Amino acid sequence: CLSVCSMEYWPVCGSDGKTYPNECHLTSEACMSNTDITVAHVGKCDQ
Repeated sequence: CLSVCSMEYWPVCGSDGKTYPNECHLTSEACMSNTDITVAHVGKCDQ
């Protein structure tokens, strides 16, 4: 799994309903949790 992501803030909403700081963080979380998380849309998730 990738564990080093930039801290650039380009938020994306994951298919799990969580907002990630950027797509790298989403991909890393999906890998570490062994789940299939995709980008639902660019920007924060609606809370």
